[in-house]
Amino acid sequence: MKNNIFHLTSMAQWTIQQYLTKGDIALDATCGNGHDTLFLAQTVGENGHVFAFDIQEAACKATKSLLQENAISDNVSIFNQSHDSLLQYIPPKFHKNIVAIMFNLGYLPQSDKTVRTSAVTTCAALEQSCILLKKGGIISIAVYVGHDGGKQEMDAIQSFVKHLPTQDFAIAHLSYPYTSFPAPELYIIHKRGT
Repeated sequence: MKNNIFHLTSMAQWTIQQYLTKGDIALDATCGNGHDTLFLAQTVGENGHVFAFDIQEAACKATKSLLQENAISDNVSIFNQSHDSLLQYIPPKFHKNIVAIMFNLGYLPQSDKTVRTSAVTTCAALEQSCILLKKGGIISIAVYVGHDGGKQEMDAIQSFVKHLPTQDFAIAHLSYPYTSFPAPELYIIHKRGT
């Protein structure tokens, strides 16, 4: 792996890679600058498909540009919509068939920091993701607490995962407790079954 495994996004991608194969369906719920979308598209290959969402038009444009630079276009659908509208935009035939879903929360780097994910929209998106996810599939959630609203979003996610039925979902949580700054955290949700 090119990136440092202790970098949160590298850890999320490494974990997703253990589940995702060529031809699978994946979802980037917060595409940002497109790095996770590109990773997912390359992992599922031309016979797979990736759905990517972001509420900011600039993020969708950045993602499209990155995909074009890497000669990827046919296997990605990009929606300039909030991640709390996943079920509305992903066709029903893909419901319960998505193998991997990635969330990289917060705001778009080098953009308006007041436009960001929130506890309300993220929890709604996670509820929908649990419906969209295939049995045996995985959700990664990278959470940042160092910005306005970040702590509230983290608390809401902790409450959300705590109340998932353990017979249906397994949860992992990676944190960096020995830092002098508010460190990001990673949650992994695995949907049990095959």
